[in-house]
Amino acid sequence: MSFASNRRRRRNAGITSVELALVAWALMAMVLAIFEVTRYACTLQAVTTLMNEVMRYAIVTNPGLVQQGCYDIETFSNLTAVSPPPLLLDPSQGQVCITFLNYQSGLGVTQVQVTVSYPFTTTMALLSAMDSQVTQTTTYSY
Repeated sequence: MSFASNRRRRRNAGITSVELALVAWALMAMVLAIFEVTRYACTLQAVTTLMNEVMRYAIVTNPGLVQQGCYDIETFSNLTAVSPPPLLLDPSQGQVCITFLNYQSGLGVTQVQVTVSYPFTTTMALLSAMDSQVTQTTTYSY
């Protein structure tokens, strides 16, 4: 090795640490943001799955057995055969609302509306704008 090569190596010895210090926080923030967005998508999917299960239950069972109104998810699962998806960690915080629309005498209920909402809270302060209720609503006519 030449003398000039050793001098250049000594002069640049700490530059890698400085570069890592400048870039590492941004990379970690991106990784954590990806986790948060994925958690949100999983919560949205769990709420949609629960909404579909509640809709099926409301249509298949006799409307006299399912009372119109709003329940927390835990109470609704105790009253019915519908169990919440495991991704909803605290079912007592969510809400299920069932509304029977277009009741016609002789025909019964011809339209059912189901709304499911569940709170979502991020773990990163930077993404606190995503803190909200994840709500899904569907209406089925038959």
